[in-house]
Amino acid sequence: MADDKGGSLLGSPFLKGFLAGYVVAKLRSSAILGVVLGTMTGIYAAQTYQVPNIEQTVKDYINTLKKGPK
Repeated sequence: MADDKGGSLLGSPFLKGFLAGYVVAKLRSSAILGVVLGTMTGIYAAQTYQVPNIEQTVKDYINTLKKGPK
């Protein structure tokens, strides 16, 4: 996994895990268990797999939309 020290908030494994936990919490009745489970799953996935940088992907997509069709 490439270790870029850009320091982006959206690139943080903790934030990705927290967001995953929030989604799980919304889908389940136990919010605390969902947040904990999602956070742990997100941290594991970020450390084990090459998780894409969501912020850069969204910026690239928006720039592509601004340019329009060729």
